[in-house]
Amino acid sequence: MTTIPGKSRELHDDEAHLLAALAAIDAADGRLDAAQQTLVIEALSHPAKPARREAAVLVARLLQAKRIEASPVAAQLEGQPAARWGAAFALARAGLCDDRVVDAAVAALGDSDGDVRWAASSIVSPRARVSEGLARRLAGLSRTGAPAVRKMALLCLCDSGCTDAALFRHGLDDDDRYVRLAALACLGRIADRSQETIAGVERIASSDPYPNVRRAACAILERRLTNPAPSSTGKE
Repeated sequence: MTTIPGKSRELHDDEAHLLAALAAIDAADGRLDAAQQTLVIEALSHPAKPARREAAVLVARLLQAKRIEASPVAAQLEGQPAARWGAAFALARAGLCDDRVVDAAVAALGDSDGDVRWAASSIVSPRARVSEGLARRLAGLSRTGAPAVRKMALLCLCDSGCTDAALFRHGLDDDDRYVRLAALACLGRIADRSQETIAGVERIASSDPYPNVRRAACAILERRLTNPAPSSTGKE
């Protein structure tokens, strides 16, 4: 086990060596040689999450500085999930976000790692704002995806500017409490005061089996849905 300055945890020697090698590449100038390129790309699928994260951030910087070609990074979009996500993150961060990158980010909405899911949503939401096809895809996933995907699809749609209250109300009937919480958050954000929405949120507030979901519904009713909307002048 090894401790690297600036790291708060002990690292296995292979991870410590990799992080040191990545730091050396980052500090150098000029284009990467074949061995360095192989090292950073293979690091995108390293078993340790911190090593994968360091590699993805580095690859993004290398792409921005034109120290590495985009094609070998993009090739990882056809690889295993870890490498696919790492490549998508790096390409998007470098401003090279195409449909394949978005597809990889949509796939990552169901990742077991919450950090990955939220980073993926930061790629998906802006694209959904300008792509009707992606917005429709997310709407479908909000009903048919795995629980984490359903939750993230709703939040991505809300972040993209979707105001379809009926779509978000559908999430109130989801079997998964985190999807219901996401649906509540979305309805609160769009502040839909229709009778259907208020009735749905009141039902959750009174009968959801989870106290945290009931509390969230009560808070949204009080703060966003049942209080009078502010006037356009800001005066009562």
